[in-house]
Amino acid sequence: MNWDAIGSVAEVFGAVGVIVSLLYLASQIRQNTREMRSSTSQNFLSSFNALSEFSQTSEYGADLWHRMTSGKMNDATEGEIAAYRFYLLKLHRLFEHAFLQHQAGLLADDVWHGWRAQIAMSMAIPGAKQGWNPVKLFLAEDYISFVESLEDESIKIASNYSAAWASAWEPARPEWAPDSQDHGSPPAK
Repeated sequence: MNWDAIGSVAEVFGAVGVIVSLLYLASQIRQNTREMRSSTSQNFLSSFNALSEFSQTSEYGADLWHRMTSGKMNDATEGEIAAYRFYLLKLHRLFEHAFLQHQAGLLADDVWHGWRAQIAMSMAIPGAKQGWNPVKLFLAEDYISFVESLEDESIKIASNYSAAWASAWEPARPEWAPDSQDHGSPPAK
């Protein structure tokens, strides 16, 4: 065997080594992307849960949240209105971040679908609509345009959500009493 043949064989092995290295690198990049998306989703969920504690941890927070979201701000103090606006700003900052992360490819489409519905739903809430103009002054133009493009979708989602929420809280009706308001006991035999 001459040196030219040995050199050719070495080049083939070298090329195979480069291809294997590139395949390994591609695999690692895909795995890193999956981990990054998972981490991003988890961070958004944690942030949203922490933000939601405002209306879940006390009767005052729940009452304030209910009054503000239903648009009943007439009896609210200036401090309560300011607290609610800061809440809306935090909420939209979170939504804006999800929007930007999705645009950057770091939030998977199926996860973004839920966030998009949440954004649309939030914009159908009367108090959120009233608080939008002062809050949007602090948000990215692309996100503002996106939110404002959701008006028709917001109405549809809110309608579907309201119907589903109302039916979820209706008392279950036994089969024997489909039209009756008295659910206490079955008819006598």
